[in-house]
Amino acid sequence: MVRRETILQAIEEAKEDVDFLKGLYDAVKSELTVPSPFRETIEETLRTSLAELAAEEKWARTDPETAEVATVAEKFDSLVIHRFYRLPGLGMFVRLLDAQIAATGESLSLSSARGAAGAAFEARAAGLEAELEYTVIPIQKLVRVQLGSALLGDRHSVRRQSEKAARQAHGPALFATRHRSG
Repeated sequence: MVRRETILQAIEEAKEDVDFLKGLYDAVKSELTVPSPFRETIEETLRTSLAELAAEEKWARTDPETAEVATVAEKFDSLVIHRFYRLPGLGMFVRLLDAQIAATGESLSLSSARGAAGAAFEARAAGLEAELEYTVIPIQKLVRVQLGSALLGDRHSVRRQSEKAARQAHGPALFATRHRSG
């Protein structure tokens, strides 16, 4: 698959996601009264995303490097990672709606938007989870590996310091002995 195709596919999916979020946000915007940093982030995302995607599309269509065959990493970036990074915006919108509903109670538009956003978030997250091959590593195992690495590094450092001290202490005498016998 050509890199350009993977990038353009990701851009089209991103545009659909932005349009979906914008539609839900516009439907409840007038009811959002609870101050929230999520609202500012969502508004900024909606304000800038389409222009950013247009610039990315122009680059993808014109840069000769995007006409080359995509590496596995480039495909993964365009077709999977980009989907992952669009999830937080939708998750913030769900949390914004939850806070608003908790403060003012449910309305038809708030609960409808919350249901649609929550269902979309769960479906997209489940789709990514099913698609990705990964293993959860228990934190204890990670700590053991880090501790073991630190101990090995410390042991190496102590050895080097001991060797350096020995060279400094015995070096001149060894040099003098070798020099006289040579």
